[in-house]
Amino acid sequence: MEKYGIMMNVTEEQPFVFDQEKSRNDFATAVIKHNYCFNMAKHTFFKIFCKGLNPNFKLMSRNRLRSDIQLIHQKEKKRMYKYLDSISSRISLTTDIWTTKQQGMGSICITAHFVDDDWVLKKKIICFQHIEYPHDGPALSKVLRDSILDWNIDKKLFSLVVDNASTNDWMVKDVKLWLCPKSLLPLEGVFFHVRCSAHILNLIVSDGLEMIKDTITMIRRSVRYLTHSNYSKQKFENAKKHCKLENKKKVPTDVSTQWNSTYLMIEAALELKDAFFRLSEIDSNYEHNPTDHEWEHAKLLCEYLKTFYNATLQFAGSSFPTSNIFFPLICDIGLKLKDWEYGSDERLGIFALRMRLKFDKYWEGCFVMPVVAKVENIVSDIYNLYAGIASSESSSVVANVSNDHIGGSTVCSLGESLLGFSSWYKDAKLGRIRQMKTEMQIYLEEPLLTLDSNAKFEILDWWKLNASRFPMLSKIARDILAVPMTTVASEAVFSIGGRVVDDHRASLLPEIVGALITTQDWIEPPKKRVCLFN
Repeated sequence: MEKYGIMMNVTEEQPFVFDQEKSRNDFATAVIKHNYCFNMAKHTFFKIFCKGLNPNFKLMSRNRLRSDIQLIHQKEKKRMYKYLDSISSRISLTTDIWTTKQQGMGSICITAHFVDDDWVLKKKIICFQHIEYPHDGPALSKVLRDSILDWNIDKKLFSLVVDNASTNDWMVKDVKLWLCPKSLLPLEGVFFHVRCSAHILNLIVSDGLEMIKDTITMIRRSVRYLTHSNYSKQKFENAKKHCKLENKKKVPTDVSTQWNSTYLMIEAALELKDAFFRLSEIDSNYEHNPTDHEWEHAKLLCEYLKTFYNATLQFAGSSFPTSNIFFPLICDIGLKLKDWEYGSDERLGIFALRMRLKFDKYWEGCFVMPVVAKVENIVSDIYNLYAGIASSESSSVVANVSNDHIGGSTVCSLGESLLGFSSWYKDAKLGRIRQMKTEMQIYLEEPLLTLDSNAKFEILDWWKLNASRFPMLSKIARDILAVPMTTVASEAVFSIGGRVVDDHRASLLPEIVGALITTQDWIEPPKKRVCLFN
């Protein structure tokens, strides 16, 4: 269309055509993605809302909705299978056991972690399945092995990240024995078993806190007294005014299964120590004020816990809690535990010793993964492995050419004519090996990056930019940096309790719960969806 000498592009709106099947699929997808109640289709005002949008749309029954969800699940699983099959990197797995509040049933959740070909960290739930009691090693191993085969990723595995339960140790050992004879794990599985860092830190801190629970108990009783009645609250407010501490934050009550809440309680209580002392003078009912010695213990304890708290916040608050973030933090904790052990306070020294012994025990034999990016000989081993794979792939191509495509009567003459090629190939192969070794040496000799303390450094972005300089090392980096250092979500990282299926999902059949949770994880917003499955 031309108007006033200007060519104008006019896009005519296509007339809307209602599609009942598409609308049904859209509604079922919304139920999956946003965890809507299955009975939503029966809600009177939701029906009125839908009719106002389009009177032709017929809401389905609960059974039909369940059937639609299963169809979407099957479709999305095929898409996810194709996607996982297409990526060139290795995959690390995490496992976790979820429970329900009502029946107390257990479900195993298996999540795949990997860096895609665009150097973007991805994680996808590949299994959420009800598991009968007991949740022992053989049962867990069977589910994990079945899931690995179901997704055809046995040749792509790199690491398995689990918490410190003995059943998980058995499971990891069994799966490793299954994979290693097939030469499916790098360096015979030296990187395979990775312990969940959040779980280990929780066990270390919780175990140490038992040593000084008397001090914690006195502070906890003092804090809980403040919520006992309006009278006690008012008395404490008066005590704060006497000490000119009105602006200080309230002291939160801690949760026994979350040690960070204990740290925050002690930290806030220390700021109001004078107010608690004043309260003991103006309120005869208050009998829990800690002694000066106990307050001093609490102060030192707070300093210790702050180190663990800050470390956990850093790797849990990151969307990328991998070895490059975790390793410096865990080293700092190890060094400080030794310093605290020989500190001036004997009781807290015993507390630090107990934590250090736990620290050493949990990391014994499982510290390779966090330090692999820091230790030269380990880097050399895995580098040689990857370089060897690349060389064997190249030689297999030559073998196929020389054996599969040569006729019997011409083998000798053609073989003789290939002697020059073979000689050239051997020289070229040695040249590539020298070049690859040089690649590693160049990387190890690279000057350390000087980063501003406030600068945000994204290691995947660095490798993406430098992949052309270090083609072999970049492949190794993709696999190592995809290994998560924790199996738990950031919001639950301080908890020593497990994950819980909500009441709505707990009322559904186990296979429907599995379909909902996995498919919810697979479905991406429309714009991201194109990138994910192309």
